Amino acid sequence: MSVSPPPPEPQTGLSRPPAFQSPFWGGFECSTQRRPSGRRIDVIDATAHDRFAQQDYDRLAASGLRTARDGLRWHLIERLPGEYDFASALNQVQAAHAAGVQVVWDLLHYGFPDFVDPFSPDFPATFARYAAAAAQFLRGHTDGTLWLCPVNEISFTAWGGGDVGYLNPFAQGRGLTLKAQLVRAAIAGMDAAREVDPGVRFLHAEPLINVQPHPERPDEAAEAALGHESQFEALDMLLGRLRPELGGAERYVDVVGVNYYPYNQWWHHPEPPLRQAVPHGHAAHRPLRDLLAEVHARYGRPLVIAETGAEGRTAPRGSNKWCARWGPRRPWACRSRGSACTRWSTIPAGTTTATVTTGCGITPTRWAGAPSTRRWPEHWPAPRRSSRTPERAGLRLSLPTPLH
Repeated sequence: MSVSPPPPEPQTGLSRPPAFQSPFWGGFECSTQRRPSGRRIDVIDATAHDRFAQQDYDRLAASGLRTARDGLRWHLIERLPGEYDFASALNQVQAAHAAGVQVVWDLLHYGFPDFVDPFSPDFPATFARYAAAAAQFLRGHTDGTLWLCPVNEISFTAWGGGDVGYLNPFAQGRGLTLKAQLVRAAIAGMDAAREVDPGVRFLHAEPLINVQPHPERPDEAAEAALGHESQFEALDMLLGRLRPELGGAERYVDVVGVNYYPYNQWWHHPEPPLRQAVPHGHAAHRPLRDLLAEVHARYGRPLVIAETGAEGRTAPRGSNKWCARWGPRRPWACRSRGSACTRWSTIPAGTTTATVTTGCGITPTRWAGAPSTRRWPEHWPAPRRSSRTPERAGLRLSLPTPLH
């Protein structure tokens, strides 16, 4: 991950360009969403980052990565409405502080407590109270500026949870409604955090995509253009440039983060499952620098590549034949494209990033207990109760890679 030079005249609340401690960042995946099966993903637990946080952050610092992204797990912090317990995050924040690593903390990374309904009118207020409590907790363990990412990938969360029912809250055809709710919540959360710490600053991480019409269907150019422009809706809402009734304003965006993967460029298709990725090296593939320039020209903010990596069929030749276990922490029973793996690799903690993703060529498997039977929203799919249900998560193994 890399930070671009700041614009000559920042238009945010920053009095000077952001002082990140290193141009390349580390990162720890912190997804916590539920699947349609009812099982919750908790990648911090799956990678044991919470238990081995000190080793992870020490290795980051030793590698020269003095800035990183990490996250809080809301569903563990607020198990009951209005009651906050940050014990689940204590090791992470103390380890980062001890190692001297600056962290941008995600407050909501796809998942939320089971009692929370993001379509409810009180959702922004619920998130704001959590954000204030989180800011209070983090402020006590942070030297210098406190950096937060209120809601990771509002756009993808709205699509996955509001349009196609891929993740919680499992709605379909309500993506724009969910996107607006997430924007309202992010704004309310930022206001609440600023009441605790007026100097807090915010990064918003959104997918960076490129959508273009397929050369055999040039009549779809208008639809492709709309798909391309959709990536900017959440930021435009936060800035008050789109749907100003949501409360957005220029002060709510300090740094723009973009999440970019090899499959983030595709040819438009009326049926999303049938769209084709534009492979790197193809004449239609736009250079990353052009996509970054487009974002910078639109917003005039400092830019951070907040996530990147290679996985599945887009990974280097042979890499999807490997399964992995995270250092000495725990064994993983792995499968690759439906076949059991026969080769193993041990990846040092602090040099990889774990990500839940569909379509990944590597599928580690661990056995876990049954999901909690505590409050289950009626509109969610019924959970599977078997205590031997395998918990599968795609593990992205991403070492630092030069950007071209």
